[in-house]
Amino acid sequence: MVLTYNKKKSEFFILIMKNLCCYFLYTYVSKFPEIASIISKKNEVTNGIHYQNCDSFKNTNLISKSDDVHSILKTCAKIAHYIGDIIKDIEKNPEFSEDSFCKYIGFWFYDMLNSNGQSNYSTLLAKFFTEIISLNPCKSYQINLTADIYQELKNIYNIYDDFNKFKEQSTNGSDKTCTIGRTCVTIYEENVDSCINNYKNGFCWNLINFKYEYDNHKTKVKSCWNDMKYLKPIKTDLAAIISLSFVLMALISFILLYLYKVCNKKFLNIC
Repeated sequence: MVLTYNKKKSEFFILIMKNLCCYFLYTYVSKFPEIASIISKKNEVTNGIHYQNCDSFKNTNLISKSDDVHSILKTCAKIAHYIGDIIKDIEKNPEFSEDSFCKYIGFWFYDMLNSNGQSNYSTLLAKFFTEIISLNPCKSYQINLTADIYQELKNIYNIYDDFNKFKEQSTNGSDKTCTIGRTCVTIYEENVDSCINNYKNGFCWNLINFKYEYDNHKTKVKSCWNDMKYLKPIKTDLAAIISLSFVLMALISFILLYLYKVCNKKFLNIC
């Protein structure tokens, strides 16, 4: 009876941890385009141990699809070779950290496999973090993405990738009409109604935050003002923010309490 109870507690704790990791993943995804930009600006790596490790992983584990696989090799070699510089650049922004980088790598890896027509994500990601030596520290940040979560993360990524470029173009004051800034609005409009019905999840919280940033940007534009659209609100922004904070605090409090009880029990047993 005690064993069954403890097993249920452990399973519940694992479930809570997975949910908490997903919440944290959704908090980082809006920053992923900036991390991708930092990596893309690094010089191409065409030789050396890091290139060889990436090439070996590619040849052993990936289905060859010409341009896709070559792009994967280039990015992998950059990440492995410049990882120290990349993390330093990322951490210049106080909102970023090493775990945000590792979670981005997990997302990029899934995205790469998806474009390459492969679905064995969990197995290959574990091998990737092991065989690409400089990425070994990312093992502890590995999260098993599902297709549904990936699609939500991809939508948020595309929103902020487009929005970041629009912000840059619309604040230089030289363009009367912006050529970007429509994709982020389209994705928002495609998902707003489903979030109105249920906004208490990581995806919808990101949409709410995007709307806040988008509306706030209207006060800063120097050009393309007429290109900005009205975004239908999802509930009240304040209610959603309070709800997110409450959920995170509750999850963290539960985990800390659980760990305290487990550690305290082990200590008493030792004594």
